Amino acid sequence: MDNDVLNENTLRNLQGFAEKTAIKAGKILIEYQNKISIKVQKDVQDFATNADYASEKYILEQIRSHFPDHSILSEESGSETQSSDYRWVIDPLDGTSNYASTLMMQRYYAVQISLDYNKNVMIGVVYQPESGMMISAIKGKGFHNLNHPILHVDDITDLSKCRVYLRDAKKQMGYNNITKYLQLERHLITYSYRAQGIHEMPIGFMAIGTGSAQGYILPATKGYDIKWWDVAPHILFVEEAGGIVTDFTGAKINSDNLGKGIIASNGKIHGKLISLGKNFYSK
Repeated sequence: MDNDVLNENTLRNLQGFAEKTAIKAGKILIEYQNKISIKVQKDVQDFATNADYASEKYILEQIRSHFPDHSILSEESGSETQSSDYRWVIDPLDGTSNYASTLMMQRYYAVQISLDYNKNVMIGVVYQPESGMMISAIKGKGFHNLNHPILHVDDITDLSKCRVYLRDAKKQMGYNNITKYLQLERHLITYSYRAQGIHEMPIGFMAIGTGSAQGYILPATKGYDIKWWDVAPHILFVEEAGGIVTDFTGAKINSDNLGKGIIASNGKIHGKLISLGKNFYSK
């Protein structure tokens, strides 16, 4: 595959593979709903179930079968490094706690598959088994779901008219970072139309890509970091919708530089958000 020209036809084929694999993995998650068991307790409210592993097992088998020379980064099994410039990034069950919940209002969960080429996200696929919604993108070709062929950010330039989401805080951030977080939150409340914390990363990114929000800020600290499999497809979605995604300094995001958080926006207020967040990583 690495000898192939990375043209649109190649990318479409890879996208089709990712979409079909995500749909099948989603069916596996549905099948496991009545027999969920926790296999690994990672944190107080962070765990992996038998469904996580079943979904991951299927996805990995498909990748190894079709693309044996490709590298893989997956949430539960970690990294498999090959000589290829391609790397599949897998979250076999994003939203495990929601999946395991009996409350329908907490039922957002998804299969996430993306493909990096030379550390650039080229393909992103997110499939939500409960709704059957497929969100998919190829770099340079826009992003879409089944109901909306092409989705775009909006063009609001006035921060005082913007809705901005903020990644929710956890005590693992540490006292000093919590203090900085509250200062950032206060700035956002003061200068935006509405600022609110949000737990579900996909919802924050999708709000930017569909124009229902204009900014999403995700601080990252030791003890409260950001994982590439959680954000890779969504970064592509925002960029393909015409938005901008950087770290808090304005640097381009890839899997190697997640230590200084993420700021996603419609592109019109990006500089203002960076300015508001500039003190978060100051000593």
